[in-house]
Amino acid sequence: MSSLDTILDRLKLHRTAGSALSATHRLMAPLRDWYILLVVFLTIVISALGLGAYLFIEVNRGGLLFTPQSSGGSQVDTIDRSVLRETLLYFEGQTTEFENLRKEAPSVQSPL
Repeated sequence: MSSLDTILDRLKLHRTAGSALSATHRLMAPLRDWYILLVVFLTIVISALGLGAYLFIEVNRGGLLFTPQSSGGSQVDTIDRSVLRETLLYFEGQTTEFENLRKEAPSVQSPL
């Protein structure tokens, strides 16, 4: 029992009837501060591990994040061929215009 009292005295987590702690002792208890920091850190790590495990299990089941939405019937979105043809013609025109400009450089007058 005395070892427990010794540990608790070192941690300054409790005060026995005979021990009068000075104000500086109460403010400066680095071992107690490290203990609190360790407990907070371990709590955060254990919580993160638990959340990670929960998300791993739920995603593997196919739930939570990737729930399939049933719309009643299966409908496949297709590309409108006329819009695709217009787009291809536009880019072919851009390519031919670029080739023409590259072959015949436009004449530019000097601004001076």
